[in-house]
Amino acid sequence: MMRSFGQASKMIINMLQPSRSFDHQEAEIIARARLTKILGGDLGGLVMALAFPENGWKDCSHNIARVDEWKIRATSMPANGVLGPLDVGKSIAFRLLEPGSFNWVVGAVTARDMWNHHEYLIKSSSHVFLTRGKFSCRGDFSNSWGPSRELGNDDVIELRRTKVNLIWGIHGSDEILGQVDVHPSKEVVPVIGLSTNGVCEIVSI
Repeated sequence: MMRSFGQASKMIINMLQPSRSFDHQEAEIIARARLTKILGGDLGGLVMALAFPENGWKDCSHNIARVDEWKIRATSMPANGVLGPLDVGKSIAFRLLEPGSFNWVVGAVTARDMWNHHEYLIKSSSHVFLTRGKFSCRGDFSNSWGPSRELGNDDVIELRRTKVNLIWGIHGSDEILGQVDVHPSKEVVPVIGLSTNGVCEIVSI
């Protein structure tokens, strides 16, 4: 029997690191099933959280493959990576590691339970997103301003939430691409929309 949880978790984490020859999602699914059977749901879930941290990605459409805990790749379209709610005063930043066949989309929804993330973001009844040169804005999002210029594939985009605004800025600078109004009581859930073969990475959370 293991002498401590620390020793046990370290050993299991080392064993669970996915080989380069296996898909990350497949390794996670197999590991979760085996650990739950061996350790039980609570302890197995804790070890899984250490070995395969989500780091922001909460839901992915069936056309998304998780490259690792930070990166997602679009295998076809529509392809959405959905994050956890963005609270007032918080921010998150992304970059496009590999461009897809079309532009990428950086946006958000409210009323998350009313939107099927396997569909295009524009089908949400309450959405906002910035694509290369324009905003789409509907529902709880209003009074869009911008974009001040085209969204480039090399831009590291930061979504920031203030008490009254959701702001698209350039990470590490004061440049603002655009913003919309949204009430502070609303739960705002960021969404990244990719086109086929596009790869997105979370760079700051």
